[in-house]
Amino acid sequence: MKKILLLSTFVLSAISLFADISAPWGGKQDVPGTGKFAFRNAEIALQAGKSYRFDFKITKVPPMSAKKIEHQLVLFALDGNKHREIKTFATEVPVDGKTYQVSSAFTIPADVKGKFMLFAYNCFAKGTVKLADFKVAELNGAEKINTKVTEVKEVVVVKAIDPNEIVPALGNRDRALLDGNGRFLYRNETLPLQPGKKYNISFDICKIAPLSSKNIEHRIVIAQNPPAGGFNEFAYFAENIPVDGKWHNVKGSFTVPKGGGKYIVYIYNCNADGSLEVKNLKFTLDNGTATPAPVAKAAPAVQKAKDFELAGNGKFNGGHFHVTVKPASLCEFNFKMMKTPKMSSNPTEQRVVIAYITNNGSVKEIGWLGEKIQADSQWHDIKHTVRIPDDSNGVLRIYVYNCHATGKISLKDFTYQCK
Repeated sequence: MKKILLLSTFVLSAISLFADISAPWGGKQDVPGTGKFAFRNAEIALQAGKSYRFDFKITKVPPMSAKKIEHQLVLFALDGNKHREIKTFATEVPVDGKTYQVSSAFTIPADVKGKFMLFAYNCFAKGTVKLADFKVAELNGAEKINTKVTEVKEVVVVKAIDPNEIVPALGNRDRALLDGNGRFLYRNETLPLQPGKKYNISFDICKIAPLSSKNIEHRIVIAQNPPAGGFNEFAYFAENIPVDGKWHNVKGSFTVPKGGGKYIVYIYNCNADGSLEVKNLKFTLDNGTATPAPVAKAAPAVQKAKDFELAGNGKFNGGHFHVTVKPASLCEFNFKMMKTPKMSSNPTEQRVVIAYITNNGSVKEIGWLGEKIQADSQWHDIKHTVRIPDDSNGVLRIYVYNCHATGKISLKDFTYQCK
């Protein structure tokens, strides 16, 4: 069944001028598949900070690669050896031998440097990608675009910049794809967040197996580097998104800790061979009343945390989880702990550490537990009472360390009560 884009009207901040911008390849190009990595490229006379529209016809003659990203067009900015992805085109055009008209408008960021090069890919395929009637339009005034009833698969509309929105390059202009390398892997970008303000976050994420069995190793994290130093992770997203090769939309919110410093978004895909990709990442300022982050709810009489397990990898290894508490209270912790052989000979490398997060975002340790528990594969009861300092923001970070070991540390029946 053909998918049809109905008549629509979009307002762009530009007038289309098809003059003075040469189309790549003279407006026509075929990219035959060779069964290997194949592409054609052409330089385009574009300028940073300006808006453009590409209009072209494309036909994908099967057989093509099963990966859509291997038969698409990508606009790069080349600055020496650096390639910065500006925009992708025609990824969603089907491989059916039919001709589709694609019209896509976009704006090049003002901070881009170097020359602009368009790549047409047709990798690891035997079929052919055919391009025709390629036109490049500069947009520099008010214009209405009427999209007629066609088989267009992609129309991207430029809109006015919202001062309350943060659209990072990562996941938008720069592709946020993390192909697993079996080791610790992440990408990050600094964000201009406002301390003490609440933000909404939205993005699309796709996880392709095999990924780590630990959900915390394939997720998005928002963190703070306070001026005095340290590292404070204060918001987490997409831990429980299934690893099914499908795109999932995620929405959430968080409140930025006070204290200033740098605020950073991290995308993790650690200890995996599969891939994780994020797109359409956006942060929107919530103009409602902000509260310090993370938001700590009133503590009930007895609270319970989830069971936790950390297997040794022979190297420095640690994990953590969070619990909410009442500042300036006395909290009693009860849980069972088990260690299996072999543990590190250093007891400080096989223990639980309780730390609290201050109102300005720093992390301070206030409890050290389980160092003397034997690695005998038996459950041992641990009871500990600690006073929560007055400057706590209401969140404790429970660290579990299992360093330079091959055994496993497990926690269960973790309960606590604050008075």
